[in-house]
Amino acid sequence: MTAKTWLKLLPILLIFSIGLFFIPHLFAENGQVDDLKLVLPESSVTQGEAFPLQITDTNPNEQKIYLPLPESFEYITVDNNQAAVTYDKSNHQLVIDWKQQNAKKTATLYLKSKKAGQIPVKIFATRVDKKVESSPVTIKVQPEQTNDDTKEVDSTFNAMSTKPLDLSLPDIYSISNGYLQAFDNEALIQNRIVLNGEVPIKGLNNQLGWYNNKLYALGHAGSKFTLYEIKGDGSYVQTSVGNTPCKLFVGGGTSKNGIYVAIITNSDNIPQLVSVDVKTKKLIQVKNISFLAPEDKNKLTMTGDMAFDGDGTLWKVSYKKVNGVLTDQYLQKIDIQNAKVLKTLQLKIPFVVDANYGYSGIAFLSNGDMLLGSGVYGRGTFSKVNMATGEVSLVGAKLGNYGTYDLASPFYPYFNTRLTLSMQSIPTSGTDVYQRKEIEYVMTINNLGNLASSHSSLTASLPAGTEYVPNSTLLNGKSIKDSEGMSPLFSGMEVASKDSLPGIISKNHQGIISFKVKVKGNTPPSSIVTNQATLSAENTDSVQSNVVKNTVLLNQTDLVVKDSNIKIGQSWTPADNFISAKNPDGSRIPFDSQKIQSTGKVNTHQLGKYTITYQNQDVSKKATVTVSALPAPTAKFSLTVNNQSATPEDQRILLGDTLTLQYQLQNPTSNSGFRPGEAKWLIPLPTGVEPMKLSDSVTLTGPKGASKQVAWPSLYDAKSRTITIDSRNFDQNWLKLMPDNPLTLKFNVKVDPTDAAHIVGTKLSSTPSMTGIDYNGDQLTLKSSTPLAFGPIYSGSLQFHQVPSTLAFKNGWIKNFTTELPREDPDWKIVVEDTRRRSNGWNNNWQVTAKQLSPFVTKQNDLLSNILVFKGATATAKEQIIGEKASTLVFKGKSSSADFYDVFWDKNQGLFLKIPPGKAKANQVYQNVIEWNLSDAPL
Repeated sequence: MTAKTWLKLLPILLIFSIGLFFIPHLFAENGQVDDLKLVLPESSVTQGEAFPLQITDTNPNEQKIYLPLPESFEYITVDNNQAAVTYDKSNHQLVIDWKQQNAKKTATLYLKSKKAGQIPVKIFATRVDKKVESSPVTIKVQPEQTNDDTKEVDSTFNAMSTKPLDLSLPDIYSISNGYLQAFDNEALIQNRIVLNGEVPIKGLNNQLGWYNNKLYALGHAGSKFTLYEIKGDGSYVQTSVGNTPCKLFVGGGTSKNGIYVAIITNSDNIPQLVSVDVKTKKLIQVKNISFLAPEDKNKLTMTGDMAFDGDGTLWKVSYKKVNGVLTDQYLQKIDIQNAKVLKTLQLKIPFVVDANYGYSGIAFLSNGDMLLGSGVYGRGTFSKVNMATGEVSLVGAKLGNYGTYDLASPFYPYFNTRLTLSMQSIPTSGTDVYQRKEIEYVMTINNLGNLASSHSSLTASLPAGTEYVPNSTLLNGKSIKDSEGMSPLFSGMEVASKDSLPGIISKNHQGIISFKVKVKGNTPPSSIVTNQATLSAENTDSVQSNVVKNTVLLNQTDLVVKDSNIKIGQSWTPADNFISAKNPDGSRIPFDSQKIQSTGKVNTHQLGKYTITYQNQDVSKKATVTVSALPAPTAKFSLTVNNQSATPEDQRILLGDTLTLQYQLQNPTSNSGFRPGEAKWLIPLPTGVEPMKLSDSVTLTGPKGASKQVAWPSLYDAKSRTITIDSRNFDQNWLKLMPDNPLTLKFNVKVDPTDAAHIVGTKLSSTPSMTGIDYNGDQLTLKSSTPLAFGPIYSGSLQFHQVPSTLAFKNGWIKNFTTELPREDPDWKIVVEDTRRRSNGWNNNWQVTAKQLSPFVTKQNDLLSNILVFKGATATAKEQIIGEKASTLVFKGKSSSADFYDVFWDKNQGLFLKIPPGKAKANQVYQNVIEWNLSDAPL
């Protein structure tokens, strides 16, 4: 800055401490005490430059102490709050009189050395007529350095590029020692100093301001002011902007609106605010500066630098010097509209870097931190300041490689409440929305300022042609209760940023509010749905959001479904009842479970009506699925018998024959059957047959000819003589008994040869059954309508089938000659049964013989012997007496295909009685027993 006088000054650091009363420790050998101390903040000082020396006295009764000055030292007078310092020229020493007696007293003295070298100093006091002193401090004085305002070349700068600076980058810009520099903003936020680039610049040393990717500086010659527009390569264009009287000058900063401001004093030494519009390059305003507090006027010096915040407030850093020594530094807040200093804050700097340079640069970092800069190149420092307390902290090293004459940045943080409000819609504003579709409005609130808002209230409208979606209002992701069925936003809702108290929108915090509406079905197509929100808060202006608009389209969404009737057990899917669907634009939608949702279930194994709800976007339709009963299954039982003992000539079943029994079960009723695993087939074994061997296998033939063999013991219960076929032994699906899928069971038995009395001549039978749960869920037991029988059973032998119990002869008269008595029944006969197995060449001959077991006798034991005779069938046949000793052949037979044969004689043949004369007694009945024998071979 042309009006700045760059003296080597260092701010005064006042250290206030509180101590406790204690008894000082006196070192007897040299009079040293530990309650008097000297502290040199710097490890070394430079010849000819002022430096601080801190004195601490913790003796509460001490009133005066002394500092002998080395011959080459010079004292620089400055004010001290706790002590009055007097230079005793004759003794070349400083006399420090403490203004108050307390536990701990401190003072900072500023000295300057004319010579280089290592020079010891110490302080002393007189206590009870005895001299005590502090430990000495050796001050290392470095030879004076030559500074010709040019930058010393080192390895750091050898590596730097000299390409032009990109002034659009978010860097912190500095001017120092003939160079324009760009420092990294993010690094400074992290308390690191990183130089991104630099270019030489001639003729300008300070006064920087940034606007719209350009740097500006303001200069003056007398009353003529010139604006410099600086480029990234260090060149600039100068423009005369106007005239105003000027004695002293300090610049400057540029607002976010492009107003460059400097402070001057006019010919009457009145401080004035000068404004230049960098866009038009015109001096637009000169105003006298006023002060809120009169004492602030002396603190506004023509030193330092200025920067604008986002609220348009100007911040100025100033420093003061006394006798060439840097003393106090200040931060001041200025209202440029009224040219009024609103606040002055003394900087609290807990360190000393250079006694000759105050803060000459000020700029804002992107996070809102205020950055201060000072010093010449190689001896300067960067710092941050707390704008509320004035406390200053270092950025980087205490003595950095860099210094600055002036700073500028592209950042304008807001320090008051500055609310912003934006609104978005889903679908996006400017796009179409169909009737009956939802619009979600999302409002984002931010506070870009430095102060939290209070009593913040957001108001949004319910757009015409829409209806509110109940319970859709959210504040920072949390549901907000509706008010009488409507969003509280419609009447003004208290809002807050996330994790803030109600009504509070905190600094740099965001709040998100949303609600939903639904376009009514009767809202005319092509109409516009419009919405806008308003945010208000205490002590700040209301803000409105942007306007969002959506154009309404005709909604052609459609869905057609149908009712259906299925049989129990039949498969079903939701697609079965779907007919058609359309998108809002009228395009057809094939059935897709992702696009066409369905709710509800159909139990295809349970009779009843089931409701299925289909949903295509906002269109819902219902379909009824009726699960109706299937026909009950019926059972047709059949039995086929294969006699393994039969011959081609004789298929009869005889005792002892081996039979293959083949039972078959089928269901002739369509669409019927039993549920898998829920049925069993029971076959009682007929009485009169027995399994051939328990080790034999049973063969079951199932659907489509599939067969399986299972051992008897797993199927047959000997106690109940029952065969059980179920899912334990066979595929459960076989027993569903579906139509056209008969079941066939085949096994071998033997006709019991020991049970002829019960089974010969009868048919053997049993009644099989099928029991289980059918497709309808009903428990059924199906039986054969009639027993399944086979037979009759034949004995398989040659035997008498019928022999009359008596053979009566006619009554006769006693005569004097032999009398012949014929049979009383000329048709008397014996029936022979021949059920022997017939075969080709079998022995089919048989014969009947007769024999008397005793003579004819009366009850009086009168006997007649040899009176029973047999007459043959031919005339030449010899008459034979049927006696008691030998059998007499009375009939020869030959069997054919019949089972029964009559043994009889013509009336002139067969058996007769021949009574000799005089042998029989009158009126007596003679009886005897005849034994008939049947054989298949001659006797």
